Amino acid sequence: MSFDPSDYLARERPDVVDAQKRLRAAAGRALSPRERTLIQVALAATQRSPSLLSQVCDEADANAIEPEALIDAALCLVPVCGEAAVLEAITALVARYPELDDEGEAPLVQFGAPPPEIEDDGSLAEEPGEVDGTEVRLEDIPEEGGKALKMGGRAIVLFRSGDQVHAFDDSCPHQDAPMSGGMLEGNDVVCPWHGWRFDVETGHCDLIPEKRLVVHATEVEDGQVRITLSEEGSSD
Repeated sequence: MSFDPSDYLARERPDVVDAQKRLRAAAGRALSPRERTLIQVALAATQRSPSLLSQVCDEADANAIEPEALIDAALCLVPVCGEAAVLEAITALVARYPELDDEGEAPLVQFGAPPPEIEDDGSLAEEPGEVDGTEVRLEDIPEEGGKALKMGGRAIVLFRSGDQVHAFDDSCPHQDAPMSGGMLEGNDVVCPWHGWRFDVETGHCDLIPEKRLVVHATEVEDGQVRITLSEEGSSD
């Protein structure tokens, strides 16, 4: 049986769950129909639920909410539920409202003037180069954040805690976010997209243990880091 976080919270923290239900009920009464509908776009996109999104569109039509507002609400969700879920929602919205896809029309979302272009003087970040398992020095790994590199054709990220180094595949098992954008917090490495936490020793997620990072063995000697790639997750 798979882990059900809702059942877990209802069993272990019923006081908090009840408080959240009361808060949602109170907030719902205070929201206008427009606000409630736009929030439901977020729920439908997060759950990747076409049926729920269809119901939201029905409510939007009933309340004369323009389709462009639904698109805007979905776009705001990228940091929360990831780009893939948002693109699915927008695809469904454009299928529901074909007029949104009229060629030659103004963009659905207009932003301010773009920032001036930055000339590359050689100091801009580059794609990590390929290294072998002995070319990394401890001093090259930041104390905060991760260091991305490539080994054996694989994207790897290193995190440092003092003189100890942890190495993983640079991909979150949730939605493939680059873990190199995350951080090390105690005995956990934290994904930058949705805050999923993984044990630095085992790679297992704290809430869903079957989701795990691929862990690579490391050894530090005289400031030199030796990395031994795991066969797990290899395309070979």
